[in-house]
Amino acid sequence: MIDAAVTTLGAILDREECRKIVVCNTCNAIKNLVPASQVAVVVADHYMPPNVKQWDKYTVARKVFLNEGNERCEEVYHCQLNLSNP
Repeated sequence: MIDAAVTTLGAILDREECRKIVVCNTCNAIKNLVPASQVAVVVADHYMPPNVKQWDKYTVARKVFLNEGNERCEEVYHCQLNLSNP
């Protein structure tokens, strides 16, 4: 519960790794609720413009949907709420 609060606060404070965890967890929830979403991401990836593919949050989302190792978001991204160093 505290981890979720720290991650959310970090995302609000624009900490990049915290924002990636939020995107990662959201995509995991979608993947679990809608199993066909993995197929949709694979198909849609072909049609995405190059500038979208370079967006870091798209890369996070794509990695989640194509992740067969089922890595936890917190294992990949490390959110630290250090208020003195943005």
